[in-house]
Amino acid sequence: AGLGYSGIFPAVIAMGGRLQPENTAAITSVLIAGAGVGGIVVPWVMSAVSDGLSVTAGMAFYAVMTGVMTALAAATLALL
Repeated sequence: AGLGYSGIFPAVIAMGGRLQPENTAAITSVLIAGAGVGGIVVPWVMSAVSDGLSVTAGMAFYAVMTGVMTALAAATLALL
């Protein structure tokens, strides 16, 4: 998933700066911080679900999150 979404990250950063040119620094900071938090929280939750329920449930959580990220990427590309 990381390699598949690596192309969307620079596009989102550029789009944020383009949509809010007067707040480019703040928008860029929020987007990068959000990406970092997501990179920490999603794997942590996946491991907690796997430990608490089952590995299958952890993988299902990951599949759902991948679907959510795909939908958000499609919506972002539609704005470009």
